[in-house]
Order: sequence, then structure tokens, then C-alpha cells
Amino acid sequence: MAFAIGRAYGPAVSRNRMRRQLRAIIRTIDRADPIPPVLLLVGASPRAIELTFDQLSNELTAILGQIRSHRP
Repeated sequence: MAFAIGRAYGPAVSRNRMRRQLRAIIRTIDRADPIPPVLLLVGASPRAIELTFDQLSNELTAILGQIRSHRP
């Protein structure tokens, strides 16, 4: 899994915080229901900075749910 958070998102401190939050969310989701082996690139738009941790977690959980439902 890789994270693509461009400079348009904000300064390095903000980008790194977003990466840490995304990693923590992925770890939590994976512990509860293991994520199947996939190549996944996660990006965040500048609007993502407005989301709380719980909102970000809900969004990422929904996205992973869609990925799981499309796997054979």
C-alpha cells in the first residue's frame, strides 16, 4: 500500500500527519478484518484536511468495502 499526498495538500507537517492517520486506520481495519493482498495507492485531496479522524476512517472503510465487494 502506498500513499500519494501531493504538495497541494499543504506543508510537509500536514502531509505527514495525513500519512500517519491513514496508516493507523489501515492497521485498525486490517486487524478487524484482514485486507486481502492487493496493490493499493491511497491519495488524499486538499479537502481531506477538513475531515476528522473518524470521518477519514469511515471514508477509507467504505472504499475498502467497495474493493472487497468487487474481488472475485
